[in-house]
Amino acid sequence: ALCVTVSGDSAHGVQVWTRGNMHWYLKREMRYPRVEVSDGSPSRAPLVRWDEDDADVLRVFTADGTVEEHLFGWDACVSRAATAAVVDGCRALITPLARTPLPPPMCAATAVFSAPVSEL
Repeated sequence: ALCVTVSGDSAHGVQVWTRGNMHWYLKREMRYPRVEVSDGSPSRAPLVRWDEDDADVLRVFTADGTVEEHLFGWDACVSRAATAAVVDGCRALITPLARTPLPPPMCAATAVFSAPVSEL
């Protein structure tokens, strides 16, 4: 997995990306409000570090001193109706495997949401 920090006008973000089938998937985005700094310097983006012993653990150190620990698992799951769904940012890529064998990032249908999907 790849972790990226991004900054916007009102918040900082931490994005976690994975790669499969020649495509990068945005799997998780966490947002943190900008913290006002008393000396007028720009707000700091969160500091992120992957755990050295467990590659599925990400620690986020925020500007206000909070430490968050996130444990990720990349499990593939297909429903009883043989439908698979893959998270890709604000989209869920959906394929009924009993009807068509399209692997992600190709899909039979796409559900679009107003914010990044955290999990299915």
